[in-house]
Amino acid sequence: MYCVMRVSIIFNYRLLGKCCQALLSSNNRFIAIYLSMLGKILLTLAVTAIMFFVLRQRQIAESEEFQSKDSNSPARQAKKRTDTTLTKDLRIGAYLFLILMVGLGGVLYYYQWRDDRLVLTINLYRTNQAQPTTYEVYKNQLNERSFVTTDGITVTVAGDERMEVLELDR
Repeated sequence: MYCVMRVSIIFNYRLLGKCCQALLSSNNRFIAIYLSMLGKILLTLAVTAIMFFVLRQRQIAESEEFQSKDSNSPARQAKKRTDTTLTKDLRIGAYLFLILMVGLGGVLYYYQWRDDRLVLTINLYRTNQAQPTTYEVYKNQLNERSFVTTDGITVTVAGDERMEVLELDR
């Protein structure tokens, strides 16, 4: 069951990525990336919620079964202590894993945000001008044939113009 669910999650991630590729080719690349990520996050939360409820039902069923049997025998009490310590260890491991994943996701999101907020200098060479026109643009606002400057001006590059992006290697 775990293998089937894992394959299903991977398939759904790829399917969501392919659905958003059509949006990526348009000028709304920035919005499409966040919609794609939002879909993946919602899918992950849905799978997590389903697994929580499945495990919770299993735990309730096991506790009812355990209470119905004789709980006074020494063997039962020893097994209960062992199960309790194992459960505590698993719970601590799950919380540590959750903290690690949330922390790693936060760090990666911060680095992506910082990279998107990088200011690039763009020189736009026009055929009728000797000197290029210089613009400053955030990296996430740069598209193939257009960009939005830091001042909020949308510039579309014509077919006979040449665009040079400086500081892209940083």
